[in-house]
Amino acid sequence: MTRVRRRWSAYNRGKRSLIGWFVTELYFPNNAMKAVHRLNLPKNARILEIGSGSGRLLQDLCYLGFTHVSGVDPFIAKDLHYQKGPPIYKRQLDEMQGPYDLIMLNHSYEHMDHPAETMRTIARLLKKGGRVIIRIPVASSYGWKHYGINWAHIDAPRHFYLHTFKSMDLLAGQAGLKVTDTIHEAEEISITASESFTKDIPLEDPRYPLSSSLKRLKGWRKRKSDKQKVEEVNRRKEADLICFYLKKG
Repeated sequence: MTRVRRRWSAYNRGKRSLIGWFVTELYFPNNAMKAVHRLNLPKNARILEIGSGSGRLLQDLCYLGFTHVSGVDPFIAKDLHYQKGPPIYKRQLDEMQGPYDLIMLNHSYEHMDHPAETMRTIARLLKKGGRVIIRIPVASSYGWKHYGINWAHIDAPRHFYLHTFKSMDLLAGQAGLKVTDTIHEAEEISITASESFTKDIPLEDPRYPLSSSLKRLKGWRKRKSDKQKVEEVNRRKEADLICFYLKKG
């Protein structure tokens, strides 16, 4: 599986691969890898991922040639040190030492109970001119407006906050950061899961269309409609999943 995942990661950095294409089509694009790729960082850039879990994205970045990557996650059992990979620390964010060229939060910021304090800590850990990637669901979106309480990305009680473009601007500005760009990256689940919730079908239910790889494969053609809806929502800039780019002046 490691080999397949790395092909998927490389494919989403622009390297052609039949395996990478197939995994992207069967599951979803590796938008976290795409987000890093857009910044065109040097391979020696100091990168920290907050809420990294076991560090799969960081391991893939190492495989692709990045040499100074690390992760922090207070909820892992212990520090992780891979033989040929990044260190992952079981620590609170304010225990980390910068400066970093890039700090990224891939669907972890909405799980944090003190977003303003976290944003200030991020700013402190960044070097001048450093960048931040924050990928989160936003309430100012088609998903919330159309599905309401059945919107898949409410995800209560795991999500403490549902941000908007305005709240992100305010939080960044208070910390001395600036939102420089936003990428709309809604995925198939944005539509499929929300539609299922309107029918009282949870994600673990066998009736859920994306509940297994076999269902994904068998329903490939039927899924085309949801994928087209997602593409249209992204084009209209009404997506419910947004990649925010921030910069420290």
